[in-house]
Amino acid sequence: MKYGSRNLGMFPNVLGMFIKLGQIDRNFLRKIINFVDLIFNKLSPPPAIPYIPQNRWWGEKDNADDALRPFKVRYSNKMIEELINKLENRKNFTRSLRQSANRYGLNRDLLNDVLEYWHRSYDFRNREKVLNKYPQYVTNIQGLDIHYVHIKPSQPVRGKVLPILLIHGWPTTNREYFGFLDDFLKPKEEYDFIFEVIVPNLPGFGYSQGTNKQGLAPYQIGIIFKNLMSRLAHQRFYIHAGDIGLWVGSHMATMYQDDVLGLHTNFPQSLMPMTLIKYILGSLNPSAVVDLKYADRMYPVTKLLTRFLENTGYYHMHATRPDTIGVGMEESPSALASWILPNIIVATNPTFVDVPDGKLLETYDLNDILDILTTYWHCQCSTTAIRVYAEFNAIFQDPLNFILEWIPTKVPYGAIKFRHEIIYQPDDFLRDKYPNLVHSVTLDYGGHFASLENPQALAHSIWTAVRKMENFHLNKFWYLQNNDYYL
Repeated sequence: MKYGSRNLGMFPNVLGMFIKLGQIDRNFLRKIINFVDLIFNKLSPPPAIPYIPQNRWWGEKDNADDALRPFKVRYSNKMIEELINKLENRKNFTRSLRQSANRYGLNRDLLNDVLEYWHRSYDFRNREKVLNKYPQYVTNIQGLDIHYVHIKPSQPVRGKVLPILLIHGWPTTNREYFGFLDDFLKPKEEYDFIFEVIVPNLPGFGYSQGTNKQGLAPYQIGIIFKNLMSRLAHQRFYIHAGDIGLWVGSHMATMYQDDVLGLHTNFPQSLMPMTLIKYILGSLNPSAVVDLKYADRMYPVTKLLTRFLENTGYYHMHATRPDTIGVGMEESPSALASWILPNIIVATNPTFVDVPDGKLLETYDLNDILDILTTYWHCQCSTTAIRVYAEFNAIFQDPLNFILEWIPTKVPYGAIKFRHEIIYQPDDFLRDKYPNLVHSVTLDYGGHFASLENPQALAHSIWTAVRKMENFHLNKFWYLQNNDYYL
C-alpha cells in the first residue's frame, strides 16, 4: 500500500489547485472565454454546407406517386382482440425491490395498473375517433409513404396564414400534438396572423413507412420533410420541434437557411465545439456563463454526468442494437409499456423515479399515453422508430450528422426552457449555433414532453416567438431595401 499512499498524497495538492481555480474571478473568466471564443473562431471557422442530394430513394421499389391520399386510423377487430388477449394473459412479473420505486426500471405495481387499464378500460373505438379528429393524409416522398396531419384555417382569415411544421420525437408520434392543437389553432386577437399546421410522423414512426436501407439519418429526414412541404406548396415555413425531432428541425434550419423562416423548440441546445468549451470553462465559476439562479441546471458537472449515466441506458441501446430491443416491444405490449414509460417519467422530472407511481397518472392523461402505445402496437413500428438513434450516431459512416451541427444558421430561433428539461443552456451558448436568437423564456416548472404536459405554455411561446420572427424578417427586408451595399 506504500505505492498507493505515495500517489494519494498528491491528491490534496491537485484538489487545492482546483479549489483555487473554482474561485477564479467571474469577470476575468468571462474575458478568458471571450478570448478563447475569438481565437477559436479565427483558427477554426465553421465548415461550409456541403452539397447533399435532395432526392435519395428510400423505398423498396420505384413507386413514385405524388398523390395526397386521405387517411383514417382504423383498428381491426383482430388487432384489438389480439392485444387484449396478450394483456389478459400476461405473466406475473418479478416484483420490484422494496423501496426501489422506479430506479430499477418501471415499478411493477405501476406497470400492472397501466396494463390493467389498457386491458379493461381503454376504449379502442372511442380513441380511434380521437386519432381521427384532424384531417390527415399519406403521400409518397422519396419512396416512403409519409403520414401527416394537415389543418388549414377553417374560417375567414384576418391577416396572414403562416405554415408551420411540427416535429415530434421518441417515444411519441404526431399524436403528442393533438391536445396541444386545441389551444394552438385558436385565432388570437392580438396577432395579425394564423397558422396552417402540418404534423408529420417521422419515417418509421406510427403510420409513416420505415425504410429498409441504412443511412436515414435526421438530416435525411429533414430533406424528406422539406420535400413534403414543397409538395404542399409551402416553399417557406416555420418549424417547431422537440426531442429528436429537434435534430431534424435543426438540420433543416442549417440546410435551408433561406426557406426556414424560423425554428422554435422546447429542447434548445447547441452542439457547437465552442459551446462545449464554454461549458467546461464555466465549471470554474458558473456565474461567468449562467445566471446563478439557473446554475444548478448545469453544474456541478459531476451531478449532471451522474444523472446522464443513470438515465440514458435506453439511448445506448437504441444507438447500438435497436433491432434487439425492438423485438421485445413488437412481441409484447408489456415490454412496450415497460420500456417506454420509465423514459417518460424520468424526462418529466428526474426525481419522479423515486416515487412508486412515477406521478405518471398525476401528470398525464393515461388515455393520451395509451393512444401512443396502441399506435406503436398497431403499426409494429418500435424497431423502425428507434433506428434513428443508430443512424444519428453513425458518425464514421456519415459525418454529416455532426458536421451540420457545427454550422451556424442565420434562421431566427426561439426557445422555451422548462425546469426539468434534459439539457439547459443559457442564451449565450445557444447563440453559438443560432446567432439570431429572438425569443427565449425560462420557466420554473415542466419537463421534456411539453406538448403533453404544458400545451398552453408551449402554444403561447410559439405564437410569441413567431411574431418576433416576423418582425425580424420585416426589419431585415427594410434594411436590405435601404442599404444596397448590404449582402
